[in-house]
Amino acid sequence: MNVGSPHAAVMPALSGEVLAVLDRTSGGLTGREIQRLAKHGSVAGVWNALNRLVSAGVVTSDTHGRTIVYRANRHHLAWPAIHELLGLRGALFDLIADTAAALPGLLVATDFGSTARGDGGERSDIDLLLVRRPDAIEVEWDLGVEHLRAVVERATGNQLQVVDVSKRQWERMTADDDPLVRSIAEDGIALYPPSRSTQR
Repeated sequence: MNVGSPHAAVMPALSGEVLAVLDRTSGGLTGREIQRLAKHGSVAGVWNALNRLVSAGVVTSDTHGRTIVYRANRHHLAWPAIHELLGLRGALFDLIADTAAALPGLLVATDFGSTARGDGGERSDIDLLLVRRPDAIEVEWDLGVEHLRAVVERATGNQLQVVDVSKRQWERMTADDDPLVRSIAEDGIALYPPSRSTQR
């Protein structure tokens, strides 16, 4: 799975980026605004994608003088399926969080690296920090981590790379200003414990 744009597996890349931009706004946007907000694509490429999407009816266009404003057509029969596809990134984080929550002795689960930044591709690993309690039973913990790997890899096709540390190890790494600690502080996405403020 393309961990930066998961919908790309079943949706033409540039069309998917355009739809992702329009899905995030209730207002109208010009072609240049959409191109600026999209992860990829030239102005001409975005306009071509918009023309295809307007022809398909999933995007509407209104002309105001010389300006064309585009909006997602949320009344289209296909829009619920499109919206669900565009939400695969959040679904991935939910899957990891829900599965990791069952680990016996889990203190912290944080996604980091290219998946967290949203700039990975189809061959990118999914990087996950797991911090366990001092009283975690090793055999049960190891079995739980292997189950988590299997669930994520089966759901995505990508390898799950786990950084597995004890609470004491993580405290030592933090005190030593380990580069991994800095990286996670900059772009990590906290998956456990749950937080309403988590941005995904």
